[in-house]
Amino acid sequence: MAARLGAMSLFDWYWLGVSAGLGVAAGTAAGWIQAAGAKVLGALAFALAALVGIFVAFFVAGWGPAVWAAAATVAWIALRRLGRAAFPAAFLGFAVLAFVPLVGYVEAVTAPLVGERLKRRAGEKYAGLRVLAKD
Repeated sequence: MAARLGAMSLFDWYWLGVSAGLGVAAGTAAGWIQAAGAKVLGALAFALAALVGIFVAFFVAGWGPAVWAAAATVAWIALRRLGRAAFPAAFLGFAVLAFVPLVGYVEAVTAPLVGERLKRRAGEKYAGLRVLAKD
């Protein structure tokens, strides 16, 4: 494995970053599918990100699909708390920015951080209804 990493060119590292960024986009699309509404658009977005991401991953390196799958899984778990209206914009943003050099890697690393922030800001579900509860 170490010999393969040393043999990778700059071109390979770029496409591996694109694969990671498209994995984040696919994970966001998977969350979009889970959200209520727009299931057809979410499924199409996931299929598009999956096909392009896996094609790019196989094009680059033998372990590229693992990078794509790990980024997709982490993004799906981390970004589940996005609002329903935010999923299409997040998907498009992640997918487009994945092709900017190094940004795919940044997306994969920051997705859990953004997810943790969303989790902290969401608060407890139905917290405002406690006021209405009768003792």
